[in-house]
Order: sequence, then C-alpha cells, then structure tokens
Amino acid sequence: MRRLFSFILVIALMSGACSGSGPSGPSPVPAPPAPASSSGATIAGSFGAATGGGTVSTSSPGTEGGPATGIEVAIAGTSISATVNGNGRFVLTNAPDGTITLQFSGAGITGTITLTNVASGQTIELTLQLAGSTVALAGERRSSGKEEQVEGQIEAFPAAPAGALVVAGRTITTDVNTRILMGSQTMSFGDLAIGQRVHVKGQPDNGTLLASLIDIQNDNTTLPMNVNGFVASLGVSNTPALFEFTVGGTLVKGDATTEFYGGSVYTDLIVGARVEVKGQQGNGFVQALRIHVNKPDDDDDDDDEAEFTGVLTAKTGAAPTLTLTIGGTTVTTTAATEVRRRGDNLTFDALQVGQTIDVSGTTQPGGSIVAKKLTIESGATDVDLEGAVSGPVTGACPAITFMVGGVTFTTTSFTEFKKTSCAAIVTGANVKVRGVMTGAATAQATRVEIEN
Repeated sequence: MRRLFSFILVIALMSGACSGSGPSGPSPVPAPPAPASSSGATIAGSFGAATGGGTVSTSSPGTEGGPATGIEVAIAGTSISATVNGNGRFVLTNAPDGTITLQFSGAGITGTITLTNVASGQTIELTLQLAGSTVALAGERRSSGKEEQVEGQIEAFPAAPAGALVVAGRTITTDVNTRILMGSQTMSFGDLAIGQRVHVKGQPDNGTLLASLIDIQNDNTTLPMNVNGFVASLGVSNTPALFEFTVGGTLVKGDATTEFYGGSVYTDLIVGARVEVKGQQGNGFVQALRIHVNKPDDDDDDDDEAEFTGVLTAKTGAAPTLTLTIGGTTVTTTAATEVRRRGDNLTFDALQVGQTIDVSGTTQPGGSIVAKKLTIESGATDVDLEGAVSGPVTGACPAITFMVGGVTFTTTSFTEFKKTSCAAIVTGANVKVRGVMTGAATAQATRVEIEN
C-alpha cells in the first residue's frame, strides 16, 4: 500500500524557543514542547500537512495516511531514538551539535535526512515529506536569539499587509531596509514569484517575520506540487470549467485545462473522495494540472496495490510508456508515473539498468504492475561534481545541456537552481552539480549551484 506522510520536525536547543506562525498562509502543526532540562539539542516532531512545495498528504481520522504510529526515529551514530506515538509525535533529547542525520524506519519506511550546522541557541523547524522510503526537505525555519531564518517555496502574497509573502507557512513582511538578492545581484520585491525557493533572515515582529534579507535560491517557479488525501469541501459554484476544493487545509483549484486521468471524471469529485492531485503552487493554493479520483472499489481493493523493491534489469519502450523488468516483475509506466531519487523529481531518462528501484503501483491481470511511483534507491548512479562549465551551453531554460568534469549534464523543469538562475549557467562558470547518471558520461541534473 502506498504510504505518503508529511512531517513537521522541531529541533529545539536547551536555550532556544520556538517562534509562532503568522496569521496568513498554511498553519503548521504545533510541535510538542521540549523537555525542561536536557543537554545538547532536543528534536521534537509531529505529523501534519506539508507546506512549501513537494507533496501534501492529509486524511480523515482513522483512514489510510493518518498518523503513522510505530515509526522509529533515530540519530545516526548515537543511541538516541524515539518511536512515533499515537498522537503522531516524537521527542529526541540530548542530540549533539554539528551535523546530524535523522534515520526513519518501520511501518515499511526507511529514509534519512541530514541537518548541518546545528548550534547551541538555535531552534530549527523542518517541513519534510516522506513518500515510500524517500525523505524530502520542503521548508526550514531556524531561530537563534532574536534572529530567525526560513527556507522554502513562496506559497502566497497576502493582500495585507503590503509587501508580505508566505514561506513554509510563515508570514514574512518587508520594509525599506529589506535586502533582496539572487546570488550577488540585487533584486526587488517585484522579482519575487510564487514557487521560488528563498532563504529569509529576519526578526519576529507581531506574529510575523520582518525580513532583513531574502535570498532567492531558485527562480524556477514551475516545480511540481502534489496533493494526496480526502476532499474535505467543495466550492459553492463549481463547474467543470472552474472549480475548487480542499484537501485537509490545502485549497486546490482547477479549470477546463485540468485533466482527470486513470478513469476518473469531474463528477467523481465529491466530499470524502480520495484524490491524487498533480499541480503547481499558486498564490495561496495549488493549481491542479491533473487529478485522479479514487473510486470506492479502488479504496476497498487493497489486493490490487503493490509495493516492492528490486533491481532494474531491462528497459524498453519510449517515455512515458516504458516496459521495465524490476526484480523479475514486469512494470509499465504511464504519463502519471512519478520518478524520484533523494526527494528530487526526475524524468524517465534517469531510470537505468542496474539501479535498485522501489516500486509502488497497481497489480494487473497476469501479474504485471502499472507504476504510480518509482524511487531510485541505489547510490551507484548518483553524481556530485564541482568545477568549471566547459564547452558550449546548449538548449533553452529550463532545459539546457552543459559539461562539468567530463560529464554532460541536462536540466529539466524539475532541476533546482540554488542561489542562481538557469540563465547564469554559462561557459566558464564554477558550479556544483548533483544528479543521476543516465549513461557512461551523461547525467540528469537535480540541483545546480554557482560556486563563488
């Protein structure tokens, strides 16, 4: 059975205290309080709807996708661990400073997330998504003394106050002293856009965060935003040409261009229906590009759902319709199939023979699987390079091709351009590139960062 959860983790040091969320935008689930006395850091977390991009997963009480009790959370290299309780919460105490790795296991889940520069006096709140065995960081909030830092996608521009934005559920305000940068280039408030990933520094101010610095890390505004869960309410004047609904606390909007797939149609969209939405971040909502509504018999027929892990030994066909052999099982893909690695969205080109793949899908008559999600597990095809861009840069943003260290990288609409823009990738630029090898000397870039 496909499992999809969202985490809000709170890392509180003994001298730190969590700051509150603003009145606008999504409201994170409050974290459990840190114990009154402990040495080192205290890491507390709770399950809730994700904000700041990635995947939102919500559900009704007692249904699939609710709090995942029994998951073990541990700090690698230590004996510190905790089990998620019946309220969907956990607390880790006496965590060391520096770089720590959180390990998640149990209930069919394995995954890790690494936190760097954990320092005394800091409070760190992370918004994470856990899908299958993939842990992805969507948003981050840090505070130390009077300073607070927030990192994530821009989710909304509230009507009031003027010059405000919402990042990772936190309302950010600006004034004449706020600096807005992209790399070393000075930008204006008008250069900010929904979907951009930003890093914000500032001080709490009447329930909001007054920014001293907004650093645009990624100007790609088309990063995907997925919503999975149960429809809580419908718009009062919905039509197939213009409609909206809520999943948990997330507002989803669709129009005549929204595609219903997997045999579902607009009239299947009712309160209580379980939906899978693929879309993009809008101004305080998710704009639906594709929607699948699970029929009642889909929810009841658990035997049709399949999850397994195996080695990819054969790959034929043309994207998006591929035929794969994974662990001796025939797996087919469709345009709705997601391909992911370390929380990054990839194209079908990233699937290569020899990789270990985690498969989530639906069993067909005869035993084959139609894949909903393929997660590349093995690290043998991962690549991290630093160096100067050599040769010509070809293509048009966001899909460009360039060479670093003898490896030819291609970017896609999923690629994160951190602290830079796609247009800044030119011959001679010093870059750090992360990706997945797609051939002997070719790779698909998942993150590109300019090295100063």
